[in-house]
Amino acid sequence: MRTVTFLFTDIESSTQRWHDDRDGMAVALAEHDALLTRVVEAHDGRVFKHTGDGVCSVFESAGQAVAAASEAQRLLQLPVRMGIHTGEAEARDGDFYGTTLNRCARIMDAGHGGQILVSALTYTLTGEVGGMDLGDHELKGLPEKERIFQIGDSAFPALRLQSSAFALPSMLTSLVGRDELVTRIIDQLAEARLVTLIGVGGVGKTRVAIAVADQVAADHEMTVFVDLSEVDGDGDVLPALARSLSLRTPTMESVAIAMSSRRVMVVLDNCEHVVDVAADLAENLLAISPSSKVLATSREGLGSAGEHIIAVPGLGGPASESAAVALFVDRARSADASFVVAADDVEVIAEICGRLDGIPLAIELAAARATLMTLGDLLDRLDARFQVLTGGRRRRSRSRGRTLRETVDWSYELLDDHERRAFSRLSVFGGSFGLDGASAVLGRIDDVEALDLVETLVDKSLLTVVDVEGYRRYRFLETLRLYARERLDETGEGEQALSLLREHLTAVVAEAVDDMFESSADGSRLRVEVPNLRRAFEDALDHGDLEAATAIIAPFGDIVGDIDWPINGWADEALALPEASGSTFEPLLLALQAVDTWLGRRFGTLRDSADEIVRLSSALGEIPFGVGETAAFLYRLTGDDQQADRLYRETADDADPNRALRARLYSHWSKFIPAQLGSAVALDDSAEVDLVAARDHPSRLLRARASQVEAFITYSTGDYPRMRTMARQSQDLSTIGAAHWFAAVQIEAWAEWQLGEFDSAVRVADMDLEHAYRFGDRSAMVIPIMIYALVLQTFEEAEAAATLRGWLPRRLTVLLVAELRELDRWLATQLAPDDRRRLATRGSSMAPRELQRLTHDVLSEHIELHDETTSDTPPGQLPEAATRT
Repeated sequence: MRTVTFLFTDIESSTQRWHDDRDGMAVALAEHDALLTRVVEAHDGRVFKHTGDGVCSVFESAGQAVAAASEAQRLLQLPVRMGIHTGEAEARDGDFYGTTLNRCARIMDAGHGGQILVSALTYTLTGEVGGMDLGDHELKGLPEKERIFQIGDSAFPALRLQSSAFALPSMLTSLVGRDELVTRIIDQLAEARLVTLIGVGGVGKTRVAIAVADQVAADHEMTVFVDLSEVDGDGDVLPALARSLSLRTPTMESVAIAMSSRRVMVVLDNCEHVVDVAADLAENLLAISPSSKVLATSREGLGSAGEHIIAVPGLGGPASESAAVALFVDRARSADASFVVAADDVEVIAEICGRLDGIPLAIELAAARATLMTLGDLLDRLDARFQVLTGGRRRRSRSRGRTLRETVDWSYELLDDHERRAFSRLSVFGGSFGLDGASAVLGRIDDVEALDLVETLVDKSLLTVVDVEGYRRYRFLETLRLYARERLDETGEGEQALSLLREHLTAVVAEAVDDMFESSADGSRLRVEVPNLRRAFEDALDHGDLEAATAIIAPFGDIVGDIDWPINGWADEALALPEASGSTFEPLLLALQAVDTWLGRRFGTLRDSADEIVRLSSALGEIPFGVGETAAFLYRLTGDDQQADRLYRETADDADPNRALRARLYSHWSKFIPAQLGSAVALDDSAEVDLVAARDHPSRLLRARASQVEAFITYSTGDYPRMRTMARQSQDLSTIGAAHWFAAVQIEAWAEWQLGEFDSAVRVADMDLEHAYRFGDRSAMVIPIMIYALVLQTFEEAEAAATLRGWLPRRLTVLLVAELRELDRWLATQLAPDDRRRLATRGSSMAPRELQRLTHDVLSEHIELHDETTSDTPPGQLPEAATRT
């Protein structure tokens, strides 16, 4: 086996060329073969196989292969696609064998005539000059993705591959009459980086934007859909984007990390009520990610520099060809398959659609009634109720389009009194809702009655059924929700409905957290309610109700690290209420605020926060479970093991059995964290009892924690295979992206290093770092960089290890505590002080991905590594190379 570079070629559309002109193609092919052989040999290569319409050649140098391909493309008359890849292959009887050839062939297959594609490794070996990064792609039949580069800057269509992973809302109905508009928008996006679709509410801007994003997904590494319809104020826009990116910390820094070096299509949907903030966000996204694009929908333009506005019109055209008529008929038949259109009906339907200005939402609402009355009756009703839209663009403060309002008025008037009350009351939800929520806000009616009312509204197209994380939920279209809220205000029942919503959600949060301690439930039940929690929380703040606001978020303090953190910043808002200072709720709110501080990597104040939390709680006579655990965790982070252990034990004494078990697990866990190299800590009988109880517990949360405790125990005893097994088990039980999941991944990498499986240690650290970037979590980047440094130490690469050490913190307090001290001692024996300082200064200014690249480059001389950097794996899914067997 030896390492060489392969250049494979293939004539585009050769079959058709043979069919059209066999004699001419024969002559052209002979010239093609001769030219390629001559050029390859001129660059010290060798053609070792002809494939009929292409050649396979081999070079000792990647640079020579690229040079040969570039020269050949300048001289060839036929459109030829070319692929280049470097790797090991077996030479036998004048031919070559191995997976390197398969990958090279797949890279070639992805290209177009005249295009030269090269693998990431080959591109790196050429000095990364004169190419375009086309992103990570799946190659047919190969288990690992390949980052592909194009030589030269010529424009070609998207690669002939399965598109990169993306996430858009699924549409259950067809898009009617928008083909030309979709094509126009796609063409505009090819020229502009910010395109805004404007139009009256209900005209179908969202549906068109989704169709456009779907069609251009192959040109992007990631597609992000940000639904702003559930956002109530300017301050919620960035958190909405963060949720779409699966980020725990809603900051622009986290967004920048998640979008780093990627071509991203961001769809900002329903911007009109937060237009200024949406404009700022769009500009920031384009600034931090120069290769990304933004497609926005709004009632008006964002007003940003470089913005291209496209108006989305209503559906129209002659009656016989009208897309509006086609939409009406399609939706009417969806409601009733027996709906038949007679010849005379077409003109009537066209007039109905015309009176509705061709607005799809209005047409769909009208079509839903087509089975209840004749088309003539429908038209007569519109004649009696309809008023034409006033002209001109509308600012956010003005009312919605009158055509749409009259249409919704008409639908509302067709409801009976019970249905109208349900329609208005359900608008208090900030997002989707379940049947239990509907029962609560409708006045605590039973589920059967609530189901009847909700399904009636669904049947009449006033509510939509959605699937959210496996839960059947209901939601309003944005226009209908705002209309319903106006009706609710008119009834004077808004305050009562919001009060019922707060009561319901307070119970839901408490019950969901209890379920996580008692059963296999994860945090999905909480995540689906975040928009509603925000609505109820803001209402409590607006009324200065500190108790109600705190009750909504208090249970989250019991599951710090076990879920994503959807309430980042909320404690600050509650603490800003005048009644907060000196209240019984202050310690709890300070604990939640400290979690935000930790996630934001603002570690300097954590010790003071812990002291203040304990002081205030002690003055009140008790430390609640979540408060005590959080304070103990803060002490643990800041290195005060004794205080941490004391609080864990005191918290366990006053908690319910399941929470007490978790607190005792923390206490046992903390005994093994600061262990010195080579030392073992005895496991007492109580720890054994607790571990047995947790292992067999139905709670995923407790089983995950027990697995991490056992991983630390086995580390102290030197049983590293068991340590790795326990870390993997903890990962499987934890929520991907949560703090405890990251810890489990890091323990696995640590175990691989201890076992001498250095390639696996680096691979797992790569997975950790990739997810840290994806979730925008800088705190999760520390341990993978430390793992790289330890592997570099193992191979005595002192300068590279010292460079990484410059980026790491002065000390670690949870993982790899003794190993960091040993690394420092080793570096002191290998490098002069001035050299260590110089390298550390260099490392401190490098980004984690740059340090990862440095590690890979240096270690490639010692071990074989798979490059996991900047993959397009979405948050919540492990990269393929990280899959365990």
